Amino acid sequence: MTQKDTQPDHWSHTLVHDDRSQTIAALLRSYSPNPLSWNAARALVQSGKVFLDDERLSDPAWRPQHGHVLHVKMSTPRRVLTGELAPERILWVDKHLVVIDKPTDLLSYAYAGQEGEPSAELFTRGALQHIRKGRAKEPLFLVHRLDKDSSGVMLFARNREIKDALKEQFATHQAKREYRAIVAGHPKDGTIRSWLVDDRGDGYRGSVPEREAQRREAKEAITHVACLEQFAQAALISCRLETGRTHQIRIHLSEAGCPLLGDKVYTKACKIRGNLPETPIPSSKRLALHALRLHFIHPVTKQPIEVEAPFPSQLEDLLTRLRAA
Repeated sequence: MTQKDTQPDHWSHTLVHDDRSQTIAALLRSYSPNPLSWNAARALVQSGKVFLDDERLSDPAWRPQHGHVLHVKMSTPRRVLTGELAPERILWVDKHLVVIDKPTDLLSYAYAGQEGEPSAELFTRGALQHIRKGRAKEPLFLVHRLDKDSSGVMLFARNREIKDALKEQFATHQAKREYRAIVAGHPKDGTIRSWLVDDRGDGYRGSVPEREAQRREAKEAITHVACLEQFAQAALISCRLETGRTHQIRIHLSEAGCPLLGDKVYTKACKIRGNLPETPIPSSKRLALHALRLHFIHPVTKQPIEVEAPFPSQLEDLLTRLRAA
């Protein structure tokens, strides 16, 4: 039962067994005395105003165990220290590299003009300090990016030499990436190969004919698609990347007439191009794209490493709804 503190901007809730499957952001929305949007719930956590017992939380996608008291204390000063991922989101760590399970709605890296925004790089450094595997100010070098709206396996190097060695594996396709996506319609199994530009002429990233590729400085993009499960109006698919272009999976599937559920940008692009699927598009509260698995060779030990990030509960819930329909 949710209980108000003596101050109107403070409230608390004692978690029960059934709350274990919910993220902190979902619990805030469920038990807040006032209506709370997803963005507002995440902002509460990231600004340091949410506590589990006496521990300040930093990851809105973390799932707590039952028997703890969730507190919201609006008068708490905004967080100024580095945030951190939940420890279980560190999938692999040694003195050379770190592999994480990135939550959705988190930048991979804060570039110029984004300083101070929550990012996977910033939160990973905080987590490494928390588990005594590094210090918050030690640098991390981004090896590859995930869209802010997607989740899953992401790799950082802990020095420039390791970064260069890992990037070489991605460039030569030694590193293997597998994604799970839930899309509208029923895409065909096979390989999608196209040439991508930042603006194909309608304000959206997309493909151009190969004959125009050189003139328009287009980059080749290759995605292998396999359907895993079909529903009435959607499908669960596996995507393996040979290249890692910006929004590659989202573009390729939208251009095939099967935009990702929850993808407002490329669903709109589909509509503009008259390429929407014939059946209605099921709704999704988040982008239905998850980086499930990454395989690479450790640059120092030369041992193969394969890391997998658990499929998010929000997407599991979406699959349950699609199966029921």
